[in-house]
Amino acid sequence: MIKQIGYAPWMSSDMTREPKAADQKPTARLLRNRDFISLWAGQSVSLIGSSVSFIGLPLVAVLILHVSPFQLGLISAVEVLPPVVVGPFVGPLVDRHSRHRLMIIADVGRAALLATIPIAVIIGMLALWLMVVVAFLVGILTALFNVAFQAFLPNLVTTEQLGEGNARLSASQSASELTGPGIAAGLIALGGSSAAVAADALSYVVSAYCLLRIKVRDTGYGRSVVDEKRSWQLSAFWREIQVGFSLLRRDAVLMTVTRSNAIFNFCAQIQSAIYFLFLTKDLHFGPSMISLVFTAAGVIGLFSAFGCNRLAARIGFGRLLIIGQLIMALGGALLALAQGSTLEAATFITGGEGCIGIGLTLFGVGYTTLFQLRTEDEVRGRVIGAARFITAASVPFAAIIAGVIGSSFGLRAALIVGATGMALGLAAVLSPRVWKLDCHG
Repeated sequence: MIKQIGYAPWMSSDMTREPKAADQKPTARLLRNRDFISLWAGQSVSLIGSSVSFIGLPLVAVLILHVSPFQLGLISAVEVLPPVVVGPFVGPLVDRHSRHRLMIIADVGRAALLATIPIAVIIGMLALWLMVVVAFLVGILTALFNVAFQAFLPNLVTTEQLGEGNARLSASQSASELTGPGIAAGLIALGGSSAAVAADALSYVVSAYCLLRIKVRDTGYGRSVVDEKRSWQLSAFWREIQVGFSLLRRDAVLMTVTRSNAIFNFCAQIQSAIYFLFLTKDLHFGPSMISLVFTAAGVIGLFSAFGCNRLAARIGFGRLLIIGQLIMALGGALLALAQGSTLEAATFITGGEGCIGIGLTLFGVGYTTLFQLRTEDEVRGRVIGAARFITAASVPFAAIIAGVIGSSFGLRAALIVGATGMALGLAAVLSPRVWKLDCHG
């Protein structure tokens, strides 16, 4: 475990840090923590916007640009490519600078980038290259935000409240899946699919405003934890990057769940890349039906989030994430089996999405909390960044593979391949050391 291993070889002897808010108010109730409420509110709005855009952006490509399966796979690949390109560099950046400030910058940048899509539609200049560029740049800022966010949360809450905090954020994710599709359907009906993307841009503005209201300020550690005298030299920066990978490898638990997550994400992306084409082309679902299915699945996921933290307290975070992956693998199989009449297909899709929603909630809370519990604040960004890089490294290739399989053998074939691979990801995490983890990580 990283806390037991320590990180002294990479730490400056005179390094100091500001006390965390959690240290100052160890008995504060989570819902009385105004900083956490601000963070939670901003993320809730942002997640709703992302849920709306999750439906709107692919439909812009499918309904306005009439893209092929390969082109849609290319867009999906570009969306997940940034963690591979910038992932190793994000960790040191997050550890050296204010995570709070980086999150605000990421939100403002994503809002500006996404706003170009509806503007391009209005003036008749939307093109595939523009969507690819926007998807790539938004992905870079999202990679930065996600690492900073996960590393910043322990600065706001106590160690005992981490699981509850992550569960509430996961509940917001499920709630966004419940409300987002309905909002997306209404926006698409009123202003077309690009209106859904505009709503996502606005949600990032709201998120940035909520982040500005947070009073706790982390200033970042400001200098290299490798070598103060050479903090801006490339070699020192590279050594900082290696710190995250080195500490990750030394923690058998975190390495196991990271390896499993990498396999699982690769195979899930094979399904995700061509998913909306499958719904519209093979199952003949329209925007309203797609929104209805996602809304129903969101209800299932929301209820699971409410009891997630209590379940973790009973069985531990290790079992929580394993059970989560099992349920997600079942969901992937149901998506691949969807067929028949519209009602029959919708039943399969709703069941599959519901399982994925439940599983993602359980796995996400267990996975995120384990990393927060088992890493020290000074190196948390680099360890999380290293894990995200390993997880994302092969995902862009999965999107391309999905496009090739979908074009050559049919869209359902890609879903079947993805579902089969998700079972392999589950097998990779079936380790006694993970299964026995309690709620303290």
